[in-house]
Amino acid sequence: MSATQQIQLPSFVQSRITDIAQKTGIKQEDILADYARLFNDPFVQQDPQFKGDEDRHRYTITVVWNNFINRPPVKPTDFIIVGIGTEQLTKRGKTAEIMVLCPNKQTKKYDLRRLVLQEPVVTAKKDLSQQLFAGYRVKLGEFSSGGDLVADNRSIFENPIATGLTFEKFLSIIDVSRIPSLAEAVNFPSKRGSDGYVDRTDWKIVRGLIYSDYHGLRKDGETEFGVFNVVDLSLDSKTTISEDGTIVRPGFTVWVAPELMKWARDSECDFVGPIAVDDKGVPSMTAYMVIPIHARRKEEE
Repeated sequence: MSATQQIQLPSFVQSRITDIAQKTGIKQEDILADYARLFNDPFVQQDPQFKGDEDRHRYTITVVWNNFINRPPVKPTDFIIVGIGTEQLTKRGKTAEIMVLCPNKQTKKYDLRRLVLQEPVVTAKKDLSQQLFAGYRVKLGEFSSGGDLVADNRSIFENPIATGLTFEKFLSIIDVSRIPSLAEAVNFPSKRGSDGYVDRTDWKIVRGLIYSDYHGLRKDGETEFGVFNVVDLSLDSKTTISEDGTIVRPGFTVWVAPELMKWARDSECDFVGPIAVDDKGVPSMTAYMVIPIHARRKEEE
């Protein structure tokens, strides 16, 4: 028995769901699945602010109505997959990010953009991670003009196209700075947006030898992350202690999606993505691409 079958829907809820389906062309079963997910959320079921099930249903249908009716319209969009990001758990459910190249009709060039996968298409990330440099045409929304793209249950990823794009050709399309050494990464931070966050599309390239890696689960208990510790000859090989007592181990931190953790220790790779420098002056990278230079796959260890 499905979660929606266990919920007795009031007539005003069923009427709204029917209305959403007619206005958006989305199947009622998909809308009901979202409704059940939110209605059964511990916050809705356990928060004492709710006076009873009628109050919970009123709140849930209001949120679902807003999510479906007010979400951005979609249109067929051409893009090439050039990077894989991690998953995150938000108030509206799980999301994942893919980095893509989109043709710009005005400049006749390509723009590097972030594509956010929302539920239920988050599960497509696993397959898409195997399609680096493949082309797609998919119905996507847009959060703002020129901003992040968004994929939801209206987006179907199928029929990938071989583009012939290679890493070298990709570098010739977008402006990516190669950092001379890991020790100099601190001098090449990616720019920040007006919101103060690092621009995910301001990519740099660093080359390093994988010293160690770790694959773990975030505190939310649902999303995973990966991290490489990489080194080169420019870095101090000794563990030091900073002025505030923090232990600083040798190496450069590269955060990656678990799908990119294919390469074994002592593999030399290019890591591509934005560089951030924290308030202690320590640089790190969020890499959306890991390109093997002198590398062995993990199963070859």
